[in-house]
Amino acid sequence: MVKLKFEKTELEDIFGEVKHDTFQKALTKYWKVKDQYATAQSVCWLFCWAKTGMNSQDAMKQSRQIFDRIFQSVTFSDFDKKVPHEWARKARSRTGNIEKELDSLFAGKNIVDKTTRTKKSKYANANFEHTKTFEKYRAEKKKLKGFFRETVSPLRA
Repeated sequence: MVKLKFEKTELEDIFGEVKHDTFQKALTKYWKVKDQYATAQSVCWLFCWAKTGMNSQDAMKQSRQIFDRIFQSVTFSDFDKKVPHEWARKARSRTGNIEKELDSLFAGKNIVDKTTRTKKSKYANANFEHTKTFEKYRAEKKKLKGFFRETVSPLRA
C-alpha cells in the first residue's frame, strides 16, 4: 500500500476535480483506501488514467496532477519510468496482494509501505508468470499465422 498525503474526505474533493464521467464511475470500483494508504491496484488504476486519460487530454492532465499531489513517496514521472503501462493496466484489476511485485519494479526505492503489507497471495507469482507465458504464446501464434499465410495459402490457390 502507498501512503497518501490526504485524508479520505479530502481525496474525494481532489478526485471530484476530474470532470470525466467514466473516471468518476470507475473511481468507486477501483480506488481503494485503508487507513490513509492506497492499494497497489488503486495506484496502478490512477497511473493508467494519468497515462492515457481514456483519450481525454483534460482527464490525463488532471490525473497526472492528482498523482503527483496525493502520494507521499512517488511521482507520476518516477512511476512512469519504472512501471510499464501494460503491466499496470493488467495489475489494476488483479485480485490479491501485488505490493511486492510493484516494489520489485522499483528495485530498491520502497514506494510501498512495508508495515502495511498483507500476506502475499500464493497465486500472485503464478498469475504474473502465467501472463508472461500467455504473451509468449500469443507472439508465437502471430508468427505462425503470418508463416501460414505466406507459405501454405498460395499453394491452395
